[in-house]
Amino acid sequence: MREINTKDVAAVMDIVSYEYITPSDAKGLSKEFASTNSMLSDEIRLFLKNFYTSVDQ
Repeated sequence: MREINTKDVAAVMDIVSYEYITPSDAKGLSKEFASTNSMLSDEIRLFLKNFYTSVDQ
């Protein structure tokens, strides 16, 4: 799988903000993004991990 770039992230955020995908799908995309991008800072990785491990309400 290719590394995801910032344009991909912006597109995903647009999709999520307009509720075109479910929260679980958004979490899956976030987890995949974190695991395929080795250049992310620890702070961003922690933010993403907190998001994709959170419990939906």
